[in-house]
Amino acid sequence: MGSWKLNGEERNVRLFNSPVELGLRCLFVLSRFQNELLSIDKLIYLDYFLIHAGDVSKEQKSIHPKYPFRSTEIVVKREILANALKLLVSKELVKVSFTSNGIQYSVTDIGKGALGYFESDYAKRILEVSDWLYQTYKDFSEEQLSELINTNIQKWGGEFSNEAKFRTV
Repeated sequence: MGSWKLNGEERNVRLFNSPVELGLRCLFVLSRFQNELLSIDKLIYLDYFLIHAGDVSKEQKSIHPKYPFRSTEIVVKREILANALKLLVSKELVKVSFTSNGIQYSVTDIGKGALGYFESDYAKRILEVSDWLYQTYKDFSEEQLSELINTNIQKWGGEFSNEAKFRTV
């Protein structure tokens, strides 16, 4: 959490994995999967792969640092991502489609255009890894991504599981 003052009153602001941050990352992902409709579950999986690419591939470096229990992000992101998608839809950056496979999302032309305004090194890295995600996982079904996660979830973030044994009290 970060904090800042508004009218002399201190406010706590959630920065990491806020709806705005998560929404922008998903906008990058949706822009790379622009000809596809993605479910909220697939977006959750791809967002994990995006920020923790080093967990998934030895050839990739993770965008965010390793920290204990990061694998739990997959479980807790649903509500945050739902709010992020509502925000993106309200700004016409993302379109909702109601299909026989459920609710699906895709980037709009406005959303693709908005990404051109992000010039930071962080945004450039997200774009690079989004390209890698598309090339690597474009043919994976939601079920295949889920199986990949379920097979590996215990080792992602597990390098910290024995850390407590070596701490001094």
